[in-house]
Amino acid sequence: MPGFNINQAVADGVRAPSATVESVRLSRWSLQFDGIPSLGDVVLYAQSCQRPSFEIDTIVLHNKQNQIRMPGKYRWAPINVKFYEILDLNGNTTPSILFNYWSSGGNKSVADFKINGLNKDFRTTVEIYLEDGSGKTVHTYQLWNAWPFKIEPTELNFTTSDIGTTVVSLNYDSAQEKLTDMTQRLSEAARSFGANKVKVPE
Repeated sequence: MPGFNINQAVADGVRAPSATVESVRLSRWSLQFDGIPSLGDVVLYAQSCQRPSFEIDTIVLHNKQNQIRMPGKYRWAPINVKFYEILDLNGNTTPSILFNYWSSGGNKSVADFKINGLNKDFRTTVEIYLEDGSGKTVHTYQLWNAWPFKIEPTELNFTTSDIGTTVVSLNYDSAQEKLTDMTQRLSEAARSFGANKVKVPE
């Protein structure tokens, strides 16, 4: 199992898992909407988030009795982000803050119901960060030109005491993955270890 220092020695030509490899923990992540300060506190209450994925269409070419399959257009699948519903001291709730982002008519909102149209700069970049055990980013997903096309609070129900959530569905044009330079991170960790190393008196 990666991440555990067992069977690390190489015997009889069999290569064992390295102790420097760690499994990704699905609970180590954070989220950011670039350029939208009103969502800064809301992202702290994110519960779950899908990662971007895409699918490539298949084009079938016919050559006599043969079929040749070639890649066509690719499509990025929308993602869902689920937030806990919270109520702050100012009376703001998660659904109200997200709905204002969606339709308040501000610079970064999608729709302006007063003019019955779309705002000019409603799209933004959404970044999803995967983190290690110390909270440092090791992997970043950037979703370009993202905007919410659906905001869905949970149904109210007198027969349950479950915590309320709100699901935001995001469309985007494309996405990019960025990996942190592990060589640089290991070098920084080594320097930090050397600086914090306790000297034993002789």
